[in-house]
Amino acid sequence: MNTPDANALLPAESDYDRLHANFAWAVPARFNIASVCCDRWAEDPERLAMIEIGDDGSAREITFAELQRGANRLANSLAAQGVQPGDRVGVLLPQRHETALVHLACFKLGAISVPLFSLFGPEALHHRLADCGMRAIVSDARGLATLDEIRLQLPALQAIYTVDGVPDGGRPTSDALDFHAELAAASDAFVTGNGQPTRRAGADHLHLRDHRQPQGRSARPPGAAGTPAGGGDLP
Repeated sequence: MNTPDANALLPAESDYDRLHANFAWAVPARFNIASVCCDRWAEDPERLAMIEIGDDGSAREITFAELQRGANRLANSLAAQGVQPGDRVGVLLPQRHETALVHLACFKLGAISVPLFSLFGPEALHHRLADCGMRAIVSDARGLATLDEIRLQLPALQAIYTVDGVPDGGRPTSDALDFHAELAAASDAFVTGNGQPTRRAGADHLHLRDHRQPQGRSARPPGAAGTPAGGGDLP
């Protein structure tokens, strides 16, 4: 006889109808995605989180403990740059381990990470950054080249991080922060937020927008407004 798993989502049950009738989601009053997806697994310092394949084909193993330390450092750096719970932080990166760090750092801090498509042109990128009042963005050299064309039109954008090194002076993005240098200088001690609902002045609740690419060049991307978990409790 199998021993019931206390952490299992579904109890051991042979009758589907009874299982279906008795099932209910266990939704906590406070919840932070970073705690569930990273922090609890980081308690085992050797537990593997991901394998990153470099352009040269090399493989790098990254543990949950490494992700946690990096996310904590970035959360501290973002806070030092003035990013607060409820602020939007852009993620203009391809799939790489820094992308995961940015999302986790935002969840920990209570900021809202905004995934951005690397192929967006200046107009599409400007609309998204201006529409949500983005406070910070993390990008690479390719993304900075696009940001150069719109940087001066984004007064709310307080901080730009680059994973590919600081660009030469004279460019609109020459004030970008070196992502890895910022992490090296920041503390790896950070207390993950407990999901306390955040409110912005003049707003009844947080909104999430789905900025999908429109069919036509002049069409405005559709937006879907709603509250996370029904009450602004995430992250």
